[in-house]
Amino acid sequence: MPKRSFESAPSMRKGAQLLQNTKTILDGEVVIQLPVDKIKPNPFNDGVPIEDIDSLAESIKRSGLEHPLLVYDLKDGTYELVSGHRRLAAAKQLGWTRISCIKRPYPDDERKRFIEHADANTKTRSKNARYWIAEVGHADRLLREENPDMSETDINARIVDMLGISQAQLYRVRGLAKMNPDMLALERYGLSMITLYRAVKLTDAQQEELAARVRKVMENDPEADMTPSLFGDLLDEVRGGASRKEENGKADKAEKPRKAYGTKLTEMEGQFLIKLRGAKKDEDKAAAREVISDLRAKLDEVEREIGLS
Repeated sequence: MPKRSFESAPSMRKGAQLLQNTKTILDGEVVIQLPVDKIKPNPFNDGVPIEDIDSLAESIKRSGLEHPLLVYDLKDGTYELVSGHRRLAAAKQLGWTRISCIKRPYPDDERKRFIEHADANTKTRSKNARYWIAEVGHADRLLREENPDMSETDINARIVDMLGISQAQLYRVRGLAKMNPDMLALERYGLSMITLYRAVKLTDAQQEELAARVRKVMENDPEADMTPSLFGDLLDEVRGGASRKEENGKADKAEKPRKAYGTKLTEMEGQFLIKLRGAKKDEDKAAAREVISDLRAKLDEVEREIGLS
């Protein structure tokens, strides 16, 4: 008996019957079947991670495509994706030749295209460091091209408004964007942006070494959890030059006594509060308010990560 393709399975035949006239209505939108090879990626998706396609393909294989792609009609027989890059990749992996889409006119306004793409990504993507680096980078490039004389302060304010993030998060993303790619790849071990940002002041060589240490721990024990605390210990070793001492077989100089973890936290807290209390100008107070608001949410996240809540 010849092997039956997925597209000929009963569930897909039923879907095909609903779309036999090439279109149907979903939540007031016209859904049509378009050739997979005529759909192009969105330029604003450059740099945004497209991951975990295997599991998505398995899900689509079991249950079908739950949400159609959103595309722009380029009026030349091709289409540009607004939303659905992972779904399109999964469909290609499954060997599909056509896929359900909602078609919209192509906006001439580049900013509108960016905002529509960013809004769609916000609803469907895992928003990790690489995601935000890509989104901030595209927004930054767009704003600078629109107005080359715009100040950094105005650009940052516009990006915050466009992407719906805080000034503190934008500052963190800009720092992460300068980090070694090996460090950013550590997100696959469940490390948050806040945790990775702790290594932002390391040299490039130190970041490479820290990434190698993290990978070694996880490769030696795949069941291990790379907790913020364990990451901090490895960070301290790299920052203190422990690897250099191991390579030389002896310490370059006597190690200073290590401060207790609680003592270091208290010192950092004190320095941070001094900085916050130093806000005198209205713009500084506004920035401090943003940081405090963002910090409250991040403290809740840290409590959950280390099991305090």
